Formats: sequence, C-alpha cells, structure tokens
Amino acid sequence: MELADLITAATGLLRLPEREILFSEGEAADVMYLLVDGRAELLVQGQMIEVAQSGAFLGELALIEPDQPRPMSVRALTDCRLSRIDADRFEEIVARHPQFAVDLMKVMAERLRRARLQAA
Repeated sequence: MELADLITAATGLLRLPEREILFSEGEAADVMYLLVDGRAELLVQGQMIEVAQSGAFLGELALIEPDQPRPMSVRALTDCRLSRIDADRFEEIVARHPQFAVDLMKVMAERLRRARLQAA
C-alpha cells in the first residue's frame, strides 16, 4: 500500500473552509494531519512562519511529544481537505515506511527553527 493511501484509507477526509482554524497554539494535541488539498498558514504568536501546501504534515509534534500543548496555530488560506492521523495510524505508517519518520523529523526541525527565529 502506498504511503498516501495508508494515511487516508481509514480516516476519510476532513474539510476545512478558507480562513477557518484547524487548531490553535496552546491547545491540547493528540493527532496530526496531512494536508491533502489546499494551502494553510502556520502561525506562532500570531505571526506566519510558513505556508503549507498540499502534501504537508501539520501538528506532527502531537504524536512525537504527546500531552504537550500545540506550539503553533494552523489556519486555512484556501478551502482545504485533510486526513487525520492518530497515534495508532502513525505507528502503522512508521512501521511500514521507516523513512517517513526521518522525513517528518526534518520537517519538524525546520519548523522549530523558523518559530525560534520568529520569536527572537
């Protein structure tokens, strides 16, 4: 099974209208998302640090560091379709596609670097 199919197979797609908030900085977190279609902005303290495009993962720290508040907010710039990834689905993906974990760590490191620069 392809990685994209594995991600979207069990959850279906969530629709997020333009300008709607997917999640807010400081909220409790237990899932991440794959942005299937659309564009969304990542915000730290109200400042945009990235515009995510189709194929981007959002909220990945929720599964790496559970029980920690979200470090940023995500708001749709266009109508978006997303796939929800919970801890069980994440573990299955990593077991079948180990490179996924490495790729995700690279994304997280870059986002955290941008967030720190923005806060400085």
